[in-house]
Amino acid sequence: MKNIFLSALIFFAAGNYLSSIYDVQFNKLNGDAVIMPAYSNKKIMITVFNSANPDAARLRYFDSLQNADASLQVIAVPATDLGGTGSNASLTTLRNMLSAKFIMTKSAKVKKAAGANQHALLKWLTALNENAHFDRDVEVAGQLFIISRTGVLYAVLGNDADDNLINTVLNQTTIQ
Repeated sequence: MKNIFLSALIFFAAGNYLSSIYDVQFNKLNGDAVIMPAYSNKKIMITVFNSANPDAARLRYFDSLQNADASLQVIAVPATDLGGTGSNASLTTLRNMLSAKFIMTKSAKVKKAAGANQHALLKWLTALNENAHFDRDVEVAGQLFIISRTGVLYAVLGNDADDNLINTVLNQTTIQ
């Protein structure tokens, strides 16, 4: 069974969430700040991966998705609490080897158990009081979070989501 969660309720009434995805602040692997408002009106796909043992083939696929669709921004978060800790140097080598165009963040803890040390982006993605749609912790490397062009978190996909399902979810036209 596929581990898929789609938001059935999408609304924007005032007070339904504490912050917007565009308010979240974090840094790229090279230390530069990510300016999230620059990605408004783009679909955003966030993936978490084991920083010590990244799935290079999957990351290469996500890069090809972004290269094929100018309206998509992929953000990859190397997790230090999903089975190991890779160095930033090895992640930079991986990113360069892949010739990746997507954003790769600094390594971080992604699970709710990290509390104040949880990556800011994952804190927004995993907390209902932040994103107004899901209260779902990161369970495994390869988990995906899909944000609409208007900043709505509308899908959480497990690491078992195949390429066809990912494409179907990314191409939803009813999500604003």
